[in-house]
Amino acid sequence: MRITWRILARRLAYLTAEGAIVRSQYQVRPPRFEYVLTGKGRALSPVLETIEHWDRTWHDIASESSTVKRSGDRFAARLLHGL
Repeated sequence: MRITWRILARRLAYLTAEGAIVRSQYQVRPPRFEYVLTGKGRALSPVLETIEHWDRTWHDIASESSTVKRSGDRFAARLLHGL
């Protein structure tokens, strides 16, 4: 999955503000940072693993049975036939 630097920066800032990750600078010139999961971030692990398992199970089926159309800034999936 490709992501722009702007989107990545926003997501990292959000996760930092929410306390899911901690940002620490490890180099001054050029400035470089690392992000480390906090306890709150690590607590998301079971949720993310469940989503990953669901994706591995259903991704191929979903791509065969539905279409996705762009609607403004949102995507809407339309089921073509039942599973």
